[in-house]
Amino acid sequence: MAARECRSILRMSPHPENQAEWFRRLPLERQVEMSREHEERLQRPLEIEAVARRRMRIEALWMGGVFALFAWMCSSFLGALVAAVLGTALGWVCSRLDLKRLSTAALGMAVFSGSQYLLNSSSVFIILVFPLGAACALLGWTREERGT
Repeated sequence: MAARECRSILRMSPHPENQAEWFRRLPLERQVEMSREHEERLQRPLEIEAVARRRMRIEALWMGGVFALFAWMCSSFLGALVAAVLGTALGWVCSRLDLKRLSTAALGMAVFSGSQYLLNSSSVFIILVFPLGAACALLGWTREERGT
């Protein structure tokens, strides 16, 4: 796509962040793509809202699965079940607040550490906190890269 054509498209349907520094640093093709995506979202608000709610549920279940897996490695089935419920709730909150990778990882590590300390009252879970933080950061990164 020619640069002149890209600039004319950007003028017709600007992205809400088109004046932000981070947006102007993007390649011209990515700016056009984001502007088109924004225009499509404006045309289909109910469908976009339903997709966002579904995505929120999926992200919450992924976080619950991550918590259950790591809790199962360091405790019993009951601990994994409690961790799955806590992880799902935390995943929903992170998705609802649109938290990015670092804040998702920090909250995940804090909630997991606190819950495992209360359930097991041992420090076995300490070895798993950083890998869990990496998995939570991956979930936050996918939300961050999606840009919605």
